[in-house]
Amino acid sequence: MAADLNAMGDEAYARWAEQMGIDLDTTTPNEENIVRLFSETMRETDPLAKAKGFVDVANMALAMADKTLGSQVPVAKCLVLDLH
Repeated sequence: MAADLNAMGDEAYARWAEQMGIDLDTTTPNEENIVRLFSETMRETDPLAKAKGFVDVANMALAMADKTLGSQVPVAKCLVLDLH
């Protein structure tokens, strides 16, 4: 099913995500959640919120790298990006 996610409002997006079987829990670092977090960030109109979203995407990517590599010294614990 093709959908223009940028044109959807928040409620329509939530309904679409539910229909597609997408888990809306964005706390677990996995492929589905990083795509969802990135999609929400791209749809954000407030510059500060958009910047925070990009920082959150980067932090999730670091956590995913740790999970993938099974690092002895996790990168995500040594380096966490923060918006100043």
